[in-house]
Amino acid sequence: MNSTPKLADAAVTVRAEDRAAIGEAREALARMLGRAEGMIKKGRSTEEQDWWTTWAAVGGVLLGALLALIGVAVWS
Repeated sequence: MNSTPKLADAAVTVRAEDRAAIGEAREALARMLGRAEGMIKKGRSTEEQDWWTTWAAVGGVLLGALLALIGVAVWS
């Protein structure tokens, strides 16, 4: 029995999966470093950054809700 083609196919599959995992890890690290760099440039602590992020998210949700209400009012 010649299992070389099966092994080669399995190796290609594993390498592709590894490449994808490394790419995802690289992107996650870049996002984390970008966030840390922004905090350093603005002189914010982790707590301050979390506070700003929370308020930005709350503002986005409130604006979305307002636009949805306006859309419903206009639609009906």
